[in-house]
Amino acid sequence: MNKDLKTLHSFLGFFPKEDGLQYKLSSYTNSGLNNFTPVSSLHLKCSYDLEQWELLKNNINGFSPLSISKITNLNLEDFVWLIASEDKIDFNDEILFQKSIEFINSEKLNFQSICTNKDEIYFDYDSNINTFIVTWTNGESINYIYLNQD
Repeated sequence: MNKDLKTLHSFLGFFPKEDGLQYKLSSYTNSGLNNFTPVSSLHLKCSYDLEQWELLKNNINGFSPLSISKITNLNLEDFVWLIASEDKIDFNDEILFQKSIEFINSEKLNFQSICTNKDEIYFDYDSNINTFIVTWTNGESINYIYLNQD
């Protein structure tokens, strides 16, 4: 099996369908230890079925920006700093959802789908300015971004 597919599986929790699979996997340079090179970023787009989407949301321990007001175990300040940086915004679900869309569209690569207000969006609970995971779907494909700047 392709080494990249094994790496993608470790991030997604499933092997993506190869038909229509597009991704860019980046690693830290000169930092391999015992033939393991840490991944610094992953941008991915793939087709999926509903079971894979549910598995991915669970695998990243995801939350939707539309439900932020109901979440108690989230560091809201870190999340707002990630999606809105220095913008002063109200902490309401709709504004945070719109800021999330803007953030995703600024971070995605050209082959990934444009994120819109019709998409389902999930961020990892531990997402912050240095490391984040976000995934979104328009019903046709899964899009995924992982970035680690630590």
